Amino acid sequence: MNEQRFTMMNLASREMVGNIQDIIEIVSTVELNNYGEGRFQNGPTMVEFKPTEIENEEQTFKVYLPINEEVSGEGNDGVNWKWIPELDIKKVLRSRVPFDEGIETKLEEMKSYLQENSIPYEDRLILLFSKIYEEYWVDLVIPYV
Repeated sequence: MNEQRFTMMNLASREMVGNIQDIIEIVSTVELNNYGEGRFQNGPTMVEFKPTEIENEEQTFKVYLPINEEVSGEGNDGVNWKWIPELDIKKVLRSRVPFDEGIETKLEEMKSYLQENSIPYEDRLILLFSKIYEEYWVDLVIPYV
C-alpha cells in the first residue's frame, strides 16, 4: 500500500451503466473500441465507481482510456467519448493485486488503514486494469482528503 499523488494524462472517457459482476466485460468492450487510424491505447484501462453503490443492481461506471492523441465523439458502439487532458488527484492510497485474487480483502485492508489513521476518504474507487500474460492485475486507488 502506498500513499501518493495520482496523475494520468490524455484520457478518453465515457460512462457506462452495469453491474460490478460485468466489470471485466466492460473493460474488454472499451479496450476493443476502434479509436480511428493512428490512435491507440497507451496505458491501463481505468474504471471509477462509488463503492457504496456496489450492492446496487446497476451502477454508473466512469471508464478512462489513455490514448496517444485526442479523441472525442461517437465510438463504434454509438456511445460518446469525452476528452480529458489530465486527471490529477493529489492524495490517494494505492495497492496492486491480481484481479482473481483478493480484491475485496485488499479493499477492506485499505479502508481499515485509512480509518485507523483517521484519514477521511472519498466515496470513490478507481481500478486500473493492466493485462500481464493474459491475466488482469488491478491497482486499487482510493482518493482521500
